[in-house]
Parts: sequence; C-alpha cells; structure tokens
Amino acid sequence: MFNMKTEMLKEGKKKVIVGALAGAMVFSSFGISVLTAEAADVSGTDSKVVLYEKDTQLAAMAAKAAETKTYTDYTAGDYQKVTLNGGSITFDGTGAEVSGSNLLINAAGTYVISGTLNNGAIIVDSADEANVTLVLNNANITCKNGAPIYVKNCGKNVIISLPNGTANTVTDGSSYTYEYAAKETDSETGEVSTEPSAAIFSKDDLKINGSGTLTVNANYNDGITGKDDVEITEATLVIQAADDGIVGKDSVVIGSGSVTIKAGGDGIKSTNSEDATKGYIAIADGAFNITSGNDGIQAESILLTLGGDYTIKTGEGAAAAKAKTSQDNMRMPQGNMQMPQGTTQGGMQMPQGTTQSGMQMPQGGFQGMQPPQNTSDSAIRPERIRPDAVSGATQKTGQDAASSGTNKTTKAAITGTATTAAAVTETETESAKALKAGTKVVIQDGTFKIDSEDDAIHSNDSVAVASGDFELATGDDGIHADNTLDIYSGDINITKSYEGLESTEMNLNGGTIRIVASDDGINISGGNDNSGLRGAWGMNATQTASTSTAAASAASTSEASSKLTISGGKINVNAGGDGIDVNGSGYMTGGTVAVSGPTDNGNAGLDYDGVFEVTGGTLIVAGSSGMAQAPSSGTTVNTIATAVATQAAGTELKLVSSSGTTVMSFTPEKQFSHIVISSPLIQKGSTYKLMAGSTELASFTADSIVTNLSGDGFSGGMMNQGGRQNMQNGQNN
Repeated sequence: MFNMKTEMLKEGKKKVIVGALAGAMVFSSFGISVLTAEAADVSGTDSKVVLYEKDTQLAAMAAKAAETKTYTDYTAGDYQKVTLNGGSITFDGTGAEVSGSNLLINAAGTYVISGTLNNGAIIVDSADEANVTLVLNNANITCKNGAPIYVKNCGKNVIISLPNGTANTVTDGSSYTYEYAAKETDSETGEVSTEPSAAIFSKDDLKINGSGTLTVNANYNDGITGKDDVEITEATLVIQAADDGIVGKDSVVIGSGSVTIKAGGDGIKSTNSEDATKGYIAIADGAFNITSGNDGIQAESILLTLGGDYTIKTGEGAAAAKAKTSQDNMRMPQGNMQMPQGTTQGGMQMPQGTTQSGMQMPQGGFQGMQPPQNTSDSAIRPERIRPDAVSGATQKTGQDAASSGTNKTTKAAITGTATTAAAVTETETESAKALKAGTKVVIQDGTFKIDSEDDAIHSNDSVAVASGDFELATGDDGIHADNTLDIYSGDINITKSYEGLESTEMNLNGGTIRIVASDDGINISGGNDNSGLRGAWGMNATQTASTSTAAASAASTSEASSKLTISGGKINVNAGGDGIDVNGSGYMTGGTVAVSGPTDNGNAGLDYDGVFEVTGGTLIVAGSSGMAQAPSSGTTVNTIATAVATQAAGTELKLVSSSGTTVMSFTPEKQFSHIVISSPLIQKGSTYKLMAGSTELASFTADSIVTNLSGDGFSGGMMNQGGRQNMQNGQNN
C-alpha cells in the first residue's frame, strides 16, 4: 500500500494539510492517497482523448462502425416467402428456383425463410446491382456436405436479417462435397483454394442485422466468412467453429449486438494484407465472449474499438503458459562496476540460486571491466516460449496472411469431390493473443477481461489506449507494441504477465496501471517480442567479430530511439525482473509510480542505459541493491537513494520529518534492500528519517537534488546513479 500526507514548507512556516482534504484524490486501485497536485502530479491527460479524430483512416472506420445498417421491417416492402419442410423447399415466387433440397436465388429481392431444412442449402448467385436480403424467420438450416448459406455472387450486398424474437440455426457437416464451387484462384495472391469454407460463406459484402438470434454450428472450418466486408449490428450471434468464428477478408465492422464464439482457431479476424486500407476490424459497441484456440480478435492492419464489453480467453489461458522468469539473467553494468557501499567484492551478494564459487570472474576482477556491448537479450534471457499447438481443429485457411504472425505452408491440393477439414490444414506457428493487429491497435473505450496464453494486447507497430477498463492475465506480455505504446487514461490491471508493458517508445500520460510481472514490469526494448537490447559479459561467446560489430551497431541505433516518457497517471509495478527497464532513456514529468521488486541482485527496480530524468511527479522504488540505479543528472525533483538491510515484504516504509510527521509511506509487496524516493514532498535542507516499521534505517539531510545514502545514513556515492553510460565514462553523479 502506498500513502502520502503533505508536509509543505512555505515562507519558513510549516503547513500540514490533513483532515477535510483527505478525500481530495484517492486512487483505490493500489491505495494511493494524494492530497494536492502540488505534492504529486498525477493529473496527466485523464480527460478523454479522441484517438481517431485527426486520423482520416481511423475517422472513416469509426464512422462506418457507428453507422452500420440496422434492421428494416421486411413487411414494409415487397418480399417472397420460402418454406423449409424438412427434406424439401416450397417457393412459389420469382427470382429463385428450387433444385432438390437447395434454393438457388438468382435475382435481387427480399426472401423470408422459415422452417427446417434437414440437408440442403440457400445459394445466392445474382448479377443484379441490388441487395439480396435473406430474412431468417425461425429458420433451421442444415447442410451435411457443404455451406448451408453460400453466396457465390451478388451485385451489391447480401443482407441476413434476424427479426426480433426469432431463433435461427445454421449447421454444416465435418466434410464438404464441392458441387457448386470447385477450386478457385485468389486474384490477389494467386493461391488456389476451395470454397466455400464456412457455414455462412459470401464472396461479396455480407451484412447481418436484426435483434433476433443466429446460432452457427461450423463443424468443417469457419463459422461466418466474407471475402469482402462483413458488417454486423444488433444481432445475437452464437458461433461454434472448428477453425475461425468470423472472418471478413477486407474488413469486419460491428456496430452493436452480442457475439459469443467458441473457435478452434481465431475468434474474429480480417485477413487482407495486400491493401493497407483494408484488413481492419472496427467495433463501435457490443458484448463479446470469445474462447479461441488461437487469437481472439486479429486484424491484418488496424483494430479499432470505440466501446464494448469483451471477455476473451485464448489457447489454454495464462495459467497454461510455460513459466518464464529472469532469475538467471544477471547483468553487469557497462564500464567500471562499483560495489554497494559497505560491501566488498568478497562479500558480494550473488543472484538467487548462484554460489560465489560457481561464478565466473573475468581476469583481473571487476576493476576497469567493460562487457561486450553486442549481447542481445536472447543470449541472457530465457527463451520466450510460444504457446504449444492447440489440440483439436486449429486449421487455417488461405485467408490468413504472413503478417498475422503465423508461418504457413501452401495449402495441399484437393483431389476428388469430398474433403475434410484436415485436407485444408496448413502448418503454422501458433499465436494465441487476445487482441492483435498488424499495424495499429486503437482502443477508444471498452471493458476488457482477458485470459490469454500469449500477449493480451499486441501490435506489430503501435498501440494507443484512450480509456477503458482492463483486467489482463497473460502468459506473455500484458500490452506489447513493436514500436509505440501510448496510454492516456483508463484502468489497467495486469494480474499476471511475463512483462507488463513493452514497446520501443512508450508514453504514459494518465490512467491507473497495476502490473504484476514475472520479469520486467515496464520494458523499453528493441520492439518485437524477441529483441530486447540488454547486454551481459560472459555470454554469447561464439559470436564472430563481424556479427558482434553489426549487433553493436544495431543495438546502439535502437537504444538511441528507445524512450520512456511518464507525464501522468498512477502506476504500480510488482516485478520479478526489472521494475522499469529502459534500454534507452526515460523522462518522468508527472504522475505517481511505485515499484516493488526485484528480489534478486541480477535485476533492478529502476534500470536504464542512457538517462532517467525525474522533473515532476513522485517515484518510489523498493527492490534489490545489486544492480540498483537512481535517477540521473538532469533530475530536478528532490530524490534520496540508499541501500538498506534486507526488509521483508509487507514492511511499511515511512519517510518521517524532523517534527515526527509521516511525509510519505509505502508498503512494498516484495522484500527489498534498496530504496529510491523522488518527490516534491522532500524539501532541500530539511532533515528526515527513513523508517521500516518502527526501525530507523537512516537519518539524513536533503542537501542536494539527488541525495545518496549509505546504510548508516551518511551521504555518499550511490552505485549506478546516472545510468550505465556515465559509469562507463567513470562518472559518478
């Protein structure tokens, strides 16, 4: 728990703010109480930011999602009735014909379908430049060897309407006989595939609306697939699919409704990777309950949510992911290593599980030692283990593209007239992310409860969060962006992760963020999942000189562009690895950040390569001492840093003024032996005591911007202040 009381000195007169102001600001998510913005700036940009208003593509997507075509009462216009009679179909109108147990629609119009069809199909093949509307009026359609609803061609849109109060079901078999469609060649990719491949399959734009219910039992492959755009509004959809639930090649747009999906593959996806303006998913509102063997919602380009309620489980969930920690990831700082004051080389604390006798020391010991600067994260960090292949039907069709994060072989040639789902199986590297996009994930709002075996939220480029409520449990990253992550507001609770937040550039502007991570809480790295930039001596010894030089150059370039900016918000980190790991530089101008962990001396609560400047806000770090760093030169907020005797998790840490008033208190969630506090509550020239419960750890006078203490309370040089680069240059700020 973290607590603040304000003790301000103004014009020589002590001013204590208590009592009536106690409820001024309360951040209950992790127990922070701040009485004045002057004491700790947490304002940030919590006022809602509209992420799409200045982006024409996002604005168009948002408008389309908000303006989806709603249901129109079919009785207000002309329509024709289709009656399903078990083994036969009755139709007396024009524009369609009955062929055995199939209805072949060849003209535009509205067709009202009711009854039960035991083994047949509704097939649309119309060249008219007008809509074909299929009104499912308590229709139950089963096709044992093909797609129950198959749109071969439509001059405009095919609309499936579900009148209020109706319950409709579409069911296919586990194998298809291609009577109406043979092998077809994709005009964009040249790939040969066999269609249809879904219980409801459309080669043209498909719209589903109305407040009725549609249940889709897709035993062969996908539930609903559109080779152009798929648009859904109002409807209640319940989909069980051997592979993907809903696929819209060019786009999936959902205005409202309720969607429940249980899929062996992906839940909802858009797959066009050839056109940058397509392959997107835009959701205005709705309730979504998705259980998927692979990704929950996956867009080749952009995933945009304006609102909605999302419950998503991918793979076998976070609990099934193989454990990954940084316990063996011991790193030495670049340049001359200084030992914590009061610690000799002979008494150096070893990382947990490592004995001193078993530790390899470079010749000559630590003095003057500089490690290789080319070692990549993968050389020292346990390999990121991707989720195992999901058992059962996880087949992918040719609609998936390489940028979705899967590696596939060409679809096997299909011989004969009948195929099973196994016949179109493709080899792939499984992905079990909850929300995933090839370029952008843009979350304007929504409520998200995610249990994912892989990343909870992932983009190959950028993620932006304007608002929303998030409860994320993941076997890998909570939120990952290869390039840029921006968080403006929202309530983000990452209850389980390998790394909480990860990107190359990260801007935390507001909101409440709670992170529990087995490795780093916040990681500013080289971007993609396997490209951290941290180095360590004694690793990767087989690298050649040429690869070493290239790697060092790449690392230098990436680190120069890697940056963390914290300007607002309330952030609490509980980390097994580094609390905040910046493979570049960090800048804190506002907000409140509290870090618990790590406990091993191979990681640090605050870890950076360039600078970490605190010019606003409040930072508290309670972790291990072996690799500890304090904020760098350029910091303007008064700071104290000290190593202390190891304290147990749950020990209340207090900063007490000379008058006996508790200025600040924090209860770390992990054991700690090093403390950093940066806060405007620390007044230069004032004297304070640092307490652990009732035990005094240190007594000091804040006589500089960054006051470094030894365990006995005397000012002194603090290991690693100023970043690794300063240490390499022999500087000790």
